[in-house]
Amino acid sequence: MSLPSESELLGLQQDLLNGAKSTIQITVNPEAARAAVGLTELEAETAFAKCLVEHASFKIEAINDIKAQMIKKSGLMQKSRVWHTAERH
Repeated sequence: MSLPSESELLGLQQDLLNGAKSTIQITVNPEAARAAVGLTELEAETAFAKCLVEHASFKIEAINDIKAQMIKKSGLMQKSRVWHTAERH
């Protein structure tokens, strides 16, 4: 299974816009597509759709937040804090 490319993600944004019934002008966002790289097609579609519903745009920050939530939920990666301590001599 290959992940969608940035251009395929832009196409996905356009497909969502073509299917949306909106009275406001919304355009594709190449930076948001770049932020979604690494997501599966279904994950990206979910993230883009959520952005449209909540923000009426493809917001990079929202994509990054959704991507982090999906990674955390998958259990494939955990975020932890590492604190720097001075070396003892």
